[in-house]
Formats: sequence, C-alpha cells, structure tokens
Amino acid sequence: MASYVDDRQLRGVFDFALMEALWEARSWRTRIAEAEAAYGPSRAPAWVLSSHDQPRHRTRHVDREDRARVAAAVLLTLRGMPFVYAGEELGLGDAVVPPERRRDPLGRDGSRAPIPWTAAAGHGWASPDPWPPWPPHASTRNAETLRADEPSILWLYRRLIALRRTHPDLVSGDLTLLDGPREVLAYRRGDFTVLANFADHPVRVPYRGRVLLTSGREGLTDDTLAPCTAVVVAGTR
Repeated sequence: MASYVDDRQLRGVFDFALMEALWEARSWRTRIAEAEAAYGPSRAPAWVLSSHDQPRHRTRHVDREDRARVAAAVLLTLRGMPFVYAGEELGLGDAVVPPERRRDPLGRDGSRAPIPWTAAAGHGWASPDPWPPWPPHASTRNAETLRADEPSILWLYRRLIALRRTHPDLVSGDLTLLDGPREVLAYRRGDFTVLANFADHPVRVPYRGRVLLTSGREGLTDDTLAPCTAVVVAGTR
C-alpha cells in the first residue's frame, strides 16, 4: 500500500502492522522497521491500533490497561499519522455480544458498541438498551468519569497529544530505532527518546534523561524502566 502514497495519489493509507503484532517489543520493532523502509523519508504511514473491523487493542492484549497505555504512547510518538479509533481514549474493550443480538455476519459487533459518555443508565444515549451491549465496565470507563480522574487513560491521551503538538520532532522528525534489551522497544525522534517496556518486570536500559511523560504511575528511575511502561525522555545520554 505504501506505493499509493504520494502527492498525486493518496495522502495516507491505514497501516495495520501494529494491529497484527504480537505483544513483544521485537514484533513491534520489526513492523515499524518494515514500515519505515517501505515509506521512506518522503512519505509516512497512517498508524492504527484498532478499527470497526477488528477487535479493540485492549481486548487483543488480554484486557490490560497497562498494555493499552503503552500502545497509546507508541502510537502517538511514531513518525506518521496516528489514528485513534473512537473509545480507545477511554480504554474501552470489546462488548460481549450474545449470539441472538449479533448483526454482523463476521462477528465484528463487539468493537462497534456505543461509546459511554456518562456514568448514568443510558450512558448519555437516548436508550439505556442499545442493540449491541455496552462495552465492559461502562459505569467507570466513560468520558464523564475519566475526565474527572487525571491519572486516567483519557488524560494520558490528552498529555500525549499535547506533547506531540508542542514538539515538532514528534510530528515530522526522523525516527531512528535504537538498540536495547529485547523486552524494550526504543527509538529516537529528534531530541526525544521513546522507551517502551513490553515485559512484566523492570528492565535496565542504557538511556537516561529527563522524563517528560510516562504511561503509568511509575517510569524510568535512574537506568531502570518500570514493568509494562512507556516513557518519553528528553536530553537522552
């Protein structure tokens, strides 16, 4: 698809590489490297983690919010155009749709459930009983509740978007994949380094600097990256 991206054809096409990647740093690194090689410096991929045709990435990654947060941090710091599927910013997983309520012949209804806006019954919609069930934990994973909770995944997305808007290197700068432990995806964007630990244990990394953002409550302490955590670091040495 990269061959169709240029000024005379398409500005961008969805790249599903990260949707197909295993939850392993090397799997994500391989797909990012392949995309960088395919698009080259004059073009850029349009990255997606989820869509209305595929399970949401939180569901694919065994309903773990820490993994959803790491994925968000990577998505919004890669070179190219990041696309956020509605509800990713709320940490939504797929709805569990019983057979009698399914409408899509390919079973894709779960990722198409309505977005919960409020905590009240009906979650901000006219009917409290939509045709697909609500996503799991809609009483807490809704825009109203998460907007009032600054450590929430919604605020992580907001901070990532604000960081991207503030620093041009995260929008149009080059991307250089870096060496590091096998559990860690590491790459440089101009003056910034992104480190994503895909493991469930802390990992020592050969990079230090000022942490601008962390995907979780912990981050990078000295040379140790917290379990299942991504950080954006400035002034790396």
